[in-house]
This record gives sequence, structure tokens and C-alpha cells, in this order.
Amino acid sequence: SSIPRIDERPFDSTRKRINYATSVDGIVWQKGGTVLGPESPNVTANYSEGADGPGVYKVGTTYYMVFSGRKIVSGDEYQTKILSSDSPNGINWSGGSPALNPSGNVSNFDYSNLEAPTVFDEGAAGPEQYKLYYVGNTLDANGNGHDRIGLATSQNGTSFGKSLNFAPRVGVAYSFSDKLV
Repeated sequence: SSIPRIDERPFDSTRKRINYATSVDGIVWQKGGTVLGPESPNVTANYSEGADGPGVYKVGTTYYMVFSGRKIVSGDEYQTKILSSDSPNGINWSGGSPALNPSGNVSNFDYSNLEAPTVFDEGAAGPEQYKLYYVGNTLDANGNGHDRIGLATSQNGTSFGKSLNFAPRVGVAYSFSDKLV
């Protein structure tokens, strides 16, 4: 049996796709092709302009992928949000539905451009068993963008809610549990 591996590789500079490769030994890999991208048969409007930054994890026998989806919202204005997809085998993925949306409020750290999702299973059952870290972007008074790290939690690994008690700031030192490093 081969081991699937998910990776992002753009075919052009603006419309990224998520691809996979397989290996029987974890050392030698064979390219397998695109699993999610703007031309995928199951594409949704939420990643009609690109899919990237995949993070894959497993709950029970199902693989889940969180990734950034990019779409045009007006003229040449793009929006990215965190999407979720599932797969029985790590190769064939469902079309991607929103896992986290931008806040839409310029005063919030995750006003726009949600990217780079990563999910950790903390192991202990409870409302925060699964932790999804992501990057959000907000604008300052001069219109300059600033990235921040956000946290969303889940009890089942499939439905996430933003944590309002976690919004790291630039220049502040944070430490994570040894399970996350």
C-alpha cells in the first residue's frame, strides 16, 4: 500500500493547486497530480482563483484537509479563507467548504486573507481537543497590512470556532505546549 502526501505547487504565479504524491517506502515518491485547484471538477467559488497551504490530519478513518482558498470578491480584489475538505484515502477529496471566514471587521486581527492553517490533535477529548492555528491579516490606520496568528478549536475535528481569547501581537513572545512543537 502506498502512502499519500499532499503538497502545493503552482502551475502559474497566481492560481495555485494542491497536488499529491505517493510512496511505498516514504523515501521514493511518485507524482500523482492535482487534488484541489481552480480547474477541479468539484471546485467551489471559494477557491476558484487558487488553493494552497494544505494541512492534513486524520479523525477516525477519514482524512481532513484545511487549506487557503482564494476567490475574487470585487474587480481585482481577492479574498482568502480557510476551507475544509475530507477524503477516505488521502487522494480523492471533497470540494472544500468554509471552515473559517474572515471577520469582515477592519479592527479585528483576522479582517482578511486567512492563510496557512495547521491542525493539532491535543489527544484529550474535550471542547478544545483539536486546535487550528492560522494567519489572519488586518489593516492599520495607514492601510498597511499586518499578519497575526489566530486559533480556532473543535471537539470533533470537523467544525471549528474561533477562540476569542487568543490573538498574538507582533513583538510579544509566546510559547506553545510541547505537543505542538
